[in-house]
Amino acid sequence: MRFTRAEDVLNTRSLNISRRGIYLATEQIKPLGTPVRLSIELDEDRQRIDVGGIVVHEIEEEEGRPRGVGIFLTEIPAAWDALCERLETARIAAATL
Repeated sequence: MRFTRAEDVLNTRSLNISRRGIYLATEQIKPLGTPVRLSIELDEDRQRIDVGGIVVHEIEEEEGRPRGVGIFLTEIPAAWDALCERLETARIAAATL
């Protein structure tokens, strides 16, 4: 996954992100319990954040919700927490406009 700015993560339908998990819209559904590695790249500061996790949900396409997987994060670097903090700040700012 590659985004230009951290705030761009909020504007995509294919990603829902939190401190302990991530939802990815994908046609390549992995079985429950599958370990996964993700690299998220932000162009704005040339930062790459690598996280590890386990597939905990398989979600079929429903009304307004694309097919995908829910991943519980098991390897979380400090940079991930910093990204989540930036996203939360951006969400609050967007909500007050």
